[in-house]
Amino acid sequence: MADQGELEGTAQMILSTAGEDGDNAPDIGKLARTVGPVVYARALRGHAEIARVGQEWRIYVRRGLPPAYRRFAIAHEIAEFWLLRERHLGDRIEHDANYVAAAMLTPRRTFLRAIREGLDRVALADE
Repeated sequence: MADQGELEGTAQMILSTAGEDGDNAPDIGKLARTVGPVVYARALRGHAEIARVGQEWRIYVRRGLPPAYRRFAIAHEIAEFWLLRERHLGDRIEHDANYVAAAMLTPRRTFLRAIREGLDRVALADE
């Protein structure tokens, strides 16, 4: 099981790989390119999922999701891809992917303000 420091390290690595610094809200397209193309589809079980097609990974996202849900769903799948690539296995992968997604999407200033107000990244991910 990963601790918060490891998960935040994964988030920072993804941001860095995408050429983002974490000071501002990142470009979700840049983050997605660290994995593969985003494909919009109607028939998905959840908001999004990641799948390998041949030699390429793709992030499938349900059409019609509101922008905030779409952005978080894509970030979650990116996080899940990188966590699995780091051999992060176990029954907490979905929770940890939510944490990493929140860590990637929350600008540092916003995060620090949330901490002062008593929230943490897990609470932000739940929001």
